[in-house]
Amino acid sequence: ILVCYRVDDPDGDSILVALTSAVYGTDTMLIYPRGIVDTVSGYPPPNVNSWLVSGEHCFAWNIGWDAPNIESCELMIRLSAYNQSTDTLIVADSFDLHDAEGITFDGSYIWVSRSTNIAGDDDSLSIYRIDPTAFAIVDSCNFDGILSGLYADMCWHNDTVYMMKGGNPPVGDPRLFVIDPTSCTIIDSSGPLWAGTRWGQGICWYDGYLWINDSHGDIYRVLPYPPYTSTLWLAVDDTFRTYHSGDSLFWGAVSADGMTFAMGGFWILRNATGVVSYILFQVDTTGQVVDSFALPGAGTGPEGLTFDGECFWYADHTLDRVYRVCTWSCYDTIATTGCFDTYPPRVSVDFPDCPDLSDTFFVGDEETLTVSLIDSFEIDEQCSVHWFLPGEEEQFLGVVYPDSEFVFVMPDISRPDTITFFVAGYDSFGNRGTNLSCSAYLIPCRDIVASLDCPGGFSYTSCYDQNCYFTIVDTTGFQGIDTTQVFARRIIHHISSPAETTAISTSDMMFIFSGDTLFLTVPGRYTDSDTVYILLDSLRTETGCPIRF
Repeated sequence: ILVCYRVDDPDGDSILVALTSAVYGTDTMLIYPRGIVDTVSGYPPPNVNSWLVSGEHCFAWNIGWDAPNIESCELMIRLSAYNQSTDTLIVADSFDLHDAEGITFDGSYIWVSRSTNIAGDDDSLSIYRIDPTAFAIVDSCNFDGILSGLYADMCWHNDTVYMMKGGNPPVGDPRLFVIDPTSCTIIDSSGPLWAGTRWGQGICWYDGYLWINDSHGDIYRVLPYPPYTSTLWLAVDDTFRTYHSGDSLFWGAVSADGMTFAMGGFWILRNATGVVSYILFQVDTTGQVVDSFALPGAGTGPEGLTFDGECFWYADHTLDRVYRVCTWSCYDTIATTGCFDTYPPRVSVDFPDCPDLSDTFFVGDEETLTVSLIDSFEIDEQCSVHWFLPGEEEQFLGVVYPDSEFVFVMPDISRPDTITFFVAGYDSFGNRGTNLSCSAYLIPCRDIVASLDCPGGFSYTSCYDQNCYFTIVDTTGFQGIDTTQVFARRIIHHISSPAETTAISTSDMMFIFSGDTLFLTVPGRYTDSDTVYILLDSLRTETGCPIRF
């Protein structure tokens, strides 16, 4: 999507402009842009998610990076802006909630937590789903006596709540809990994320990772899956120490609080104690502090922080209140023209000759696939289908609508190996879906070559069961010869009658292998002066490949 806009500030201040949210149908989606291509000709960067000068700006957005699995013909994106002179947030709304702590936004509702540390380890934790307009609690999860300690901020990602544990008073015990808010079950949890007495505080999602700050403001990048390894990304104390006349922002225990990612950067709350009046800080993705704000109505306990695409929400547990505060002096919504689709098609493959791993294919075998693709987007009429091996380039099979059969030849490989076959389908928007079609053992028959030698000039007497031998060399060196699958012919040229040709197989002649020599005992009676030819026609390896010679 190419986005162009104009922004002006009459005082000539720098302006922060951010791509903050998108609306498709009735759903609102927060944007954490990774797919911004800020290289539009005639518009030198930066053009979005940064401080800009007044004027026209253009940027390209690869929407598939930041908004996967969406199909819509009604997309609106929101650009928000405020000028550099703004240093106070504006309270847009607030409501009462006793001991409010963590907070997050799922695109439609806000989720707020409250925890109470009770002597005897019978602690109470509740999470509420709240209508952000009517402030009504529409759902809740209660964990009485299950989770010990005090809990801090939350973040929402992929229909899952990630909750940061602050600590077990009076010491820190930073841990991460993964909660399914639909069933109110704890899906997973981490061990201690770092050593020491610092508490866990804010948590947010950005660029495929969880980001967590401790009570002194240091920020850690955390893997969002077990074992939830944490890596120190930024020690903010040195950076903040020089931000306001030498005063250290995070000067002691429990002075850093909630954190969220919005408008291209991290935003961190601090406790309102100390001499610094600035409470909300913006930190860019390089770790530099770029702005700060006083927080209206803040008591001494701002905890959770989140962003709804327009404004921030924060929970204050000392004032027992949740606030919605806004920084923007203006914002605008831009509607796209046309439809967009970032949802991959579902690929279904019928591979009748590959039910399990016990099957063996040979290089050059022809196999028939029946491929169908399901794409719920009504304007897609056909999809292209490709097949490929892991690590290999895709090969085009054809166009499918709605079902198609394809015949393809097993690819060439240098050595026998277990091969996994995939089929990929592309819709008209370029979205790619795959199907794990088959895993089987593939044999490179075409690469196996044997040589043979039959000594000539032998003279035999007219009697039964003449002997002949062939020298056979397996030039590939990695497959044995199947002694039960040897086929030959015997041709007898008589002086006074036509030649006789007889097919000989393992059932009517005897084979003995000794090393690389095959001895054939050929039964039959021969007449004096007959000329006898023994022709070795066919050999196979133990894996069934025909041997060429």
